[in-house]
Amino acid sequence: SENCAAVPEPLLESALFGHVRGAFTGATTTRAGLFDAADGGTLFLDEVGEMSLAMQAKLLRVLQDGEVRPVGSERSHKVHVRVVAATHRDLAAMVQRGTFREDLYYRLAVVEVALPPLRERRGDIPLLVGHFLEKHGEPRLRVSRAALDRLVAFPWPGNVRQLENEIRRAVVLADEKIDVEHLSDEVARSLAGVPKAGGDGLRARLDAYETDLVRDALRKTGGNQTKAAALLGVSRFGLQK
Repeated sequence: SENCAAVPEPLLESALFGHVRGAFTGATTTRAGLFDAADGGTLFLDEVGEMSLAMQAKLLRVLQDGEVRPVGSERSHKVHVRVVAATHRDLAAMVQRGTFREDLYYRLAVVEVALPPLRERRGDIPLLVGHFLEKHGEPRLRVSRAALDRLVAFPWPGNVRQLENEIRRAVVLADEKIDVEHLSDEVARSLAGVPKAGGDGLRARLDAYETDLVRDALRKTGGNQTKAAALLGVSRFGLQK
C-alpha cells in the first residue's frame, strides 16, 4: 500500500518501482519497489489523483506492459500485480481538464466502487465509532447517547479520517465514558437533523437512522421507490423491506 499524496515524486517513483545502487544521492544499495513486493498479489494506491502527469505516464507503462524498470536501471522485468486505486478527486473531471491521463483513467476504472460521503450514510457512524474505540485500545469505553447523537448529526467534511481523529481525541480526554464535553466544539454543537431514536438500544437507534435516510430519499425523489432505492444503493425490494 502507498499513499501517492504523502510521498515526494522522486521518492514515490523509487518506492513503487525500486532503484539500483547509485541511481541518486543516497542510493547506496539496490532496492526493490512495491510492485516487486506485490508480485502475484495486490497493490493499493491511495490518492492516485495526486500523481503528476509524468508519474501517471510511468504508472501507465507498468499497467500496460506488466513490466517495471527500477530508477537508474536500463532493464525492465515482468511483474503480475492487481492494482486497486482510491482518490477523493473526480478523475473524470480531471481528464476533461487535462490533469489526469485519459488512458490511465480507463486502465484503472475497470471496476468502480463509489463510496458516498459519511454524511450520506449516518447509520454507519455508531459502528465506526465502535471500530475506532477498539482500534485505539478502548473497546470498553462507553459513549453517551448525547455524544453519539452529535457524532451522528455532524456532516463530517473530512469523512472517516476526521471521525477517527475525533474519537482519538475523545479517548485521550475521557475516563470511563465519552460525553459531549469530550468532543471538539464544532461536533459538540451539531444537533440539526438528528433522527429521533426509538429507544436507547443500538439496534433501535440504527433502525431510526435507517428510517430517516429512507424517508429523505423518498422526499428527494418525490415518492418514486425505484429512484429512491437507486439513491440509497439498494434494490427496490430492499427498500420496501
